[in-house]
Amino acid sequence: PKPPHNYPYAWPIMDVLQNWSPDDTSTSKNTRHVHQGLCVFTMPHDYNKALTYRHLELPFITRNDPEVAATVERWNAPGYMERLMNDVQHRTEYSINNHFMYWMRPNTKFGNNNKKRHRGQLRGPSRITAPANWSQPTEMMRMPYAEWLQHANVTDDKLGPEKEHWYYRLIGCGKMGSCDKGSSEYLFDELTFFQPKPNQLYLVEPTQQKGIHCRFGMKGVIAENHFDGSRNSIALLGGQRRYILSHPNQCPKLSLFPKEHPSARHSA
Repeated sequence: PKPPHNYPYAWPIMDVLQNWSPDDTSTSKNTRHVHQGLCVFTMPHDYNKALTYRHLELPFITRNDPEVAATVERWNAPGYMERLMNDVQHRTEYSINNHFMYWMRPNTKFGNNNKKRHRGQLRGPSRITAPANWSQPTEMMRMPYAEWLQHANVTDDKLGPEKEHWYYRLIGCGKMGSCDKGSSEYLFDELTFFQPKPNQLYLVEPTQQKGIHCRFGMKGVIAENHFDGSRNSIALLGGQRRYILSHPNQCPKLSLFPKEHPSARHSA
């Protein structure tokens, strides 16, 4: 079937935020309603519907995908994640509150040495300039999974918007080569639905895949508003997560930092 008229559905952003604050992690029945703008397809029954939306470059949600469910079952087995990651230290972001703003380290030199090369092409700004009085919004560190889990696995009385939060990240580089210290190439075996091969529902152009980025967040973590320059397919393997999405035609209204800013692509 064709997508509904005016799909995906949208509402004024203040209506969404006032109805359910991003800092509110409860799923209380008192919430008036949920602003659900995307169609949800049950797999594998609705596979062809999902494929239609993908061909039309329209966002959608799937649930009950057998391949994804198999990964969820493995990753919830006691001790499995500890054995999978062992004592390898991975990227971890630390914030004094629940907000996580992406940033890149400013550089002072200008030239080809500061340009990132990706598959033979230059990517990203040549110079990243910090405005006056700018300070990095989070702290970057590395730690093993077990250490991050000790920070994250706490009771609600120790959580809240103004409490410390840690955000853990694994990266499977794939064809990008050595893109991260201690890269987690086993993610391609664990998340078979993201393998860059033909006839994958979640990859439109498999040869253009930019690795697998796997994030482990604490309750209440907020990734600040931003836009990504490539297609994203996201698999939720545990817990719950809310997304506030906007149409690309809304980019001029998002107050994005300029491309030379440490937090380029993100809202001021």
